[in-house]
Amino acid sequence: MISTPINNGKRVAKQGWVYKKGGNHFLSKWRLKWFVLFDKPNVELHIYDKRDHAVQSSHPKHLVNPENTIIEVPNETINLSKGLLRKSEKISPFTIITKNKKYYFAGQNKTDREEWIKMLQQISSAQTIVPKNLKPKEDDELYSVYSEDTASLSGSAYTQSNYSGNEVENAYTSVSVLSIGDASILTSDELNHLNRPSAQLITASQRMEDFRRKQESTNSQKSKDFLNPGEKWNEKYQQVISLNDDDKDNTYLQKNIRICELIGAFQEASQFYGRKIIDELHSSSNTTGQTDISSPRKYLYGEIFFQFATDYENEDTNNINIEVAKTNQELKAINAINKLKSDVCTALFCLVDYKGFRLVACALMPLDEQNSLLFDLTSDECKMDNNAIYKISEIGNMNLNQTYMLYSLTFFSFSFKHQVILEDSQRITINLSGTVEVYFSQPTSKYYFLNLCDVFPVDCDNSEEPENINVHNRLRPEFIKTYKTQLCSDVFSDFQMNKKELEGFETDLIEAGNYLKDIIIPQFVKELDDLQLMPLDSEEFTEALHSRGINVRYLSIIAKLTKLPYIRDFCHAEMVARACKIIFNDKLRKIVYHFKSIEASKIDEEIQAFIINLFQTVLGNSPKAKAFWKENIEDMIYKKFNTRLDYSVFQNIHKPMLFISMQYHCGVIFEDTTDYDFKLQNPINKENFIGFVSKTKTVNANYEIAERLSTEEKEVYDLGIHFSSLGSKLKLTKNNKTAMRFLGLAKYYNSIGKYEEAQIYGNSALNLVNKNHSYCALILECLMETYFMHSAFVDIENGENSEKESENNEQQEQDQEQDQDQQQDQQQQQDQNNEPANSEKSNIRKNKVDENVLELYNQALEVIRFHLSEDHLYYINLNSKLSDLYIKCEEYEKGYEVHKECLETSYKLLGKNHQLTGKHVSKIGNYLLTLKRIDEAIQKYLEAIQIFEGLGIDKNIEIIAITHHSLADAYYQKDDIDNAVIHSTEARKLKEKCFGQYHPQTVNTYRQLAKLVLANYTNYQGVITPQIKKSIQIAISCYERVFKYLKSRKDFGKQNVALLTLIRTLIGLKFKLFNTRQREILRSVRQSDKVYSQESVKDVILKLVHLTPVIVIDEILQKLEDRDENSINELGIIVQIVESDDITFA
Repeated sequence: MISTPINNGKRVAKQGWVYKKGGNHFLSKWRLKWFVLFDKPNVELHIYDKRDHAVQSSHPKHLVNPENTIIEVPNETINLSKGLLRKSEKISPFTIITKNKKYYFAGQNKTDREEWIKMLQQISSAQTIVPKNLKPKEDDELYSVYSEDTASLSGSAYTQSNYSGNEVENAYTSVSVLSIGDASILTSDELNHLNRPSAQLITASQRMEDFRRKQESTNSQKSKDFLNPGEKWNEKYQQVISLNDDDKDNTYLQKNIRICELIGAFQEASQFYGRKIIDELHSSSNTTGQTDISSPRKYLYGEIFFQFATDYENEDTNNINIEVAKTNQELKAINAINKLKSDVCTALFCLVDYKGFRLVACALMPLDEQNSLLFDLTSDECKMDNNAIYKISEIGNMNLNQTYMLYSLTFFSFSFKHQVILEDSQRITINLSGTVEVYFSQPTSKYYFLNLCDVFPVDCDNSEEPENINVHNRLRPEFIKTYKTQLCSDVFSDFQMNKKELEGFETDLIEAGNYLKDIIIPQFVKELDDLQLMPLDSEEFTEALHSRGINVRYLSIIAKLTKLPYIRDFCHAEMVARACKIIFNDKLRKIVYHFKSIEASKIDEEIQAFIINLFQTVLGNSPKAKAFWKENIEDMIYKKFNTRLDYSVFQNIHKPMLFISMQYHCGVIFEDTTDYDFKLQNPINKENFIGFVSKTKTVNANYEIAERLSTEEKEVYDLGIHFSSLGSKLKLTKNNKTAMRFLGLAKYYNSIGKYEEAQIYGNSALNLVNKNHSYCALILECLMETYFMHSAFVDIENGENSEKESENNEQQEQDQEQDQDQQQDQQQQQDQNNEPANSEKSNIRKNKVDENVLELYNQALEVIRFHLSEDHLYYINLNSKLSDLYIKCEEYEKGYEVHKECLETSYKLLGKNHQLTGKHVSKIGNYLLTLKRIDEAIQKYLEAIQIFEGLGIDKNIEIIAITHHSLADAYYQKDDIDNAVIHSTEARKLKEKCFGQYHPQTVNTYRQLAKLVLANYTNYQGVITPQIKKSIQIAISCYERVFKYLKSRKDFGKQNVALLTLIRTLIGLKFKLFNTRQREILRSVRQSDKVYSQESVKDVILKLVHLTPVIVIDEILQKLEDRDENSINELGIIVQIVESDDITFA
């Protein structure tokens, strides 16, 4: 019988289960709700969590009035995920929009949805609409801005792509396509395009150029609207960053997505117009949107204001670099203030670097200098407003414990509170720099902070004379927020300060600079030397430096401190590339202004010739290189990095690495190939040159990925954030960062055994990445494992029900958490001993390293040799991956040969006293042990232990313990039981110290040691000597801890067989320790024909499990001493349990 709502005079028109989602944000979930639609006396839709609630209460959880509403019915279904690895269910969404709210509903199928909508239309005035396909066309606007009624990336669900008809022929995949909520991050068409082997992706710059030509070739109204978008950039930006993080309908994650989408759109528009302005700079004609602003270096498009970073035409190189650095500082300060929970506003800000110039793009703000400026100490007429001073003080003392900052444990202030003395001797106390300007917007009642480039303190140390300190070198915010002492921003500024106070501030700055150089930088170098970091290109290395508060000008110190040659070479290449960037930009600007002065209309060929010549001179094997070094690069390196490099150092730099770094820094792209031969005098020709790249820096969204998300959700969310920040038109262009996010997904799918998905995302990453970049080798390495595993599963699972495979995957995922400890134990031991997978897995994984895997390996090797050279650590990693694959298919001889090359390269690059070298030595020992070359294996294990102990026992205690365990196995196979016991005992002691007694690693050694101490007495039937007794006691102690470990496992109920076996082993060992009288009693019990009840046996079994066999036997022995008659019966039951095959734990 169907429950009906309580009788309250209302008539039910329809009721049933309908899906509802609480908003359209990231963490929203579709949940079934009980809907009751009334038509009399009033039209009302009541929504309950459960059907019974409609019977028990007249108060619904939600009440919707369908009158005068709009019902949106998208022409699509949603695949409702039942879990990331479970089969999806199709539901049919529709939306009801009332005056005050938007409700997200879904029928359980299309018919169900149609019935509900039809009933709503019959009894109310609801209007139904079907939204048009929102997919942008080629001539749509370049950018899109978040609007309040829709969010293109919000929600949390993973959909399944489906194909029918002709679509199947062109589809490369029907696996899960990534989406957030109702909106796909990647549609099936986009993913198939990326995954297509023949996919030809263009760069972002090429996409921008194509779009510009299309815009210029049309006179349509759409084009005119595009050139004057009229978007309220600042209004939308301030609105979204001011959203309350605690608001249920505006979660922190949703806010991040909305900010990223807006920033991405602004960045895309800024980049487009910035390129247009700079492209037309050399031309005498002016078709740009230049305004009547007095300076010719200012432009306005829509509501985006552009200004060159400096007067490039009239300033010298040094001043240009200073002004460019100030724009960087401004952006850093904006990002730092945005991270604080404050109600002050900052600019929506973007820096565009293109063809040697920098443009600053800024969204127009509702400010008027004459009426809005409240605080400015640098103008002729100082402005000081008490409210503005209070806001400055508030920002200066923000406590990061109340923010979402990554380092939220420290108290952070931009600047120590200090006094500045103005020209009229007036004193003012401030927290930030005295150069900050504060405006007040009357229309919005908001305070705006501008001119923030000086808020960070000067970077100096005691090695510099005061007159030589470069006040434009500033400490990074990442350093300031971790430094123990507050610092003053206005030291070494033009502001007058109290002399005594100033001296103290100067001392603080010098101490901070010393701390940076003496502590922070050496810590970073240690991370590099210990291989905790392994940056592969300029951008990644720069991000690593900045994240630790280190400026790139300290590259020379890093090069001197590192012990690893490849790190030193990398630093040298980076220093040369950055010096070449300054030279390149300076000469390029001079060419542009020269041709502008003679009103030349076409200078592309001359510029291209200049670029080719500079790159050939720096990278080619010609006498010109040395002259160019002496005349240009050497001095520039000294100015920027305060060090002198010999020409021999430059000669030894790996030129392809320098080539890729120079392209990044100079903003140009050449043909993506590894065919360049830098031994030639002219390794590059004009056919290799493709064009210029525009690089942008913009405000950060400061998003963090919530810990409550699963691994897959984090990867998808990160990809969604990345795509949003790129902008809609640049989503599918070649981009190394996009490729690395696809690689993250491919690795994740590899890890959970979804090799079809891993192959798709890996192939897509391969199409997105530059083929001569080391990231390409990372992707190829991942695909090696994918093809290795996927081919085996295809061979074995061919013809089997795919649904069964899906169920198996679900079960594996469910068991994964339960068996985490056991899997960790097996994996670590397999890594150490090169043991093949267990028999069950061996039956599944009939893998082999075939020609496809080897082709991927060879391609990856080629990329590494080109970009990084064979003298790079990643060369070891790639060979190690191939070696691991040989282990999985039990081709140990081949794996050994490959890994020998790893070890030789490790000796060469890292030396014999490096942790990674020790690990490879130990792994070679594992191979030799597997190949039964026991003596050689023992020598390698001993060498590895010596290396690790030389580096510090406490630091390497885990790997030393594991190596002792492996060494014990080797001695055991050699029949040297005494040495085997010595090393197993040492392994036990170390593992108990670092892992604890009940860790899988320690338990594994307990098993080993118990086996070893008993190895000489397996068939012994003689007298139990003190030595034998001691061995048995050690074995009992080890097995008892194994027993306790099994009892503590989450899957204790699945350990019946293991527990029974262990109980029998422990009792058997205790029997061996019986004295003469106890053995006589035991003999008589065995000879007895007495049968015990099942209830009695069950009681003893439970007692054995809960107390441990050792305790139970000791209790029985004590009862025997006390002449307790029941003790004989208990001993009889124990004997029956141990010696009868009929006893089980079932």
